[in-house]
Amino acid sequence: MMVDPVAVLIRGLSFIAMFQAVGGALFLTLFGSQLPVSDMPIRRLLRRVTMVAMGLLLLQLSFEAARLSGELSGLLDAQMQQLAWHSATGTATRLRLIGLVLVLISLYLSRRHLAGVLCLIGTATLVAAFTIIGHTVDHPHRAILVLLLLAHLLIVAFWFGALWPLRQAVSHEAPRVAAAVLERFSRIAVWIVPGLLLAGATVAILLVPGFSVFSQPYGQLLLTKLALFGVLMGLASLNKLRLTPALLQENPTAVPRLRRSLSGEYLLIALVLLVTAVMTGLYSPD
Repeated sequence: MMVDPVAVLIRGLSFIAMFQAVGGALFLTLFGSQLPVSDMPIRRLLRRVTMVAMGLLLLQLSFEAARLSGELSGLLDAQMQQLAWHSATGTATRLRLIGLVLVLISLYLSRRHLAGVLCLIGTATLVAAFTIIGHTVDHPHRAILVLLLLAHLLIVAFWFGALWPLRQAVSHEAPRVAAAVLERFSRIAVWIVPGLLLAGATVAILLVPGFSVFSQPYGQLLLTKLALFGVLMGLASLNKLRLTPALLQENPTAVPRLRRSLSGEYLLIALVLLVTAVMTGLYSPD
């Protein structure tokens, strides 16, 4: 059936766009004032990404109606569309849209404090939407899972959303300016990345019923995510320990190498988000 693969692809693309939008806005909230050249171009790009994310969310919800009906004709079935809109998925979609609207408004504001407050509220609203659907809803340890999931998603959003703005900073800012931003970002990452790993591992342990799941698609996709995360950590370490110091020393090879490394990190997390869309959209940990 073609409905499921297309719906999951749209779901994955919406994850990428949403996390880029809110994570990029969080990055600008913290670092925008330190980017005299690239702040506005990044801001304009994030506005477009946020609007794309909103469109993908609406398209994704339309395909949920098609999945409910079991065929593409569900896209044109008003009754199935209404059913999808009033489902838990519809509620989650509305919350995500509200979060994205707040983030979009923040990206137009010149008052950084107010923009930061709206960005934080919008991000929290969007991330909270992930807790009202999915495998954690009926779990006996739901309370702890919700807290862990919120922490995990916030960290992923910030890390992923920061990578493209960091690449733009490396490309367009003076080397010392870009290196200073990278160093500050790395100091934050030192604290949040272990939290990402701990929260993700704990969620997996609570959701996975036993080792037998690793012979099933859900478990195999989970192992794929872990492998991608391992490679991601290698690239992040390279950036922090070798490439950022080289940029600070104005080594001529540092800029192209950092751009490639940051692009690699971006693609890896995008793949993780696509894998997550397949896991949560098609399979169960049971």
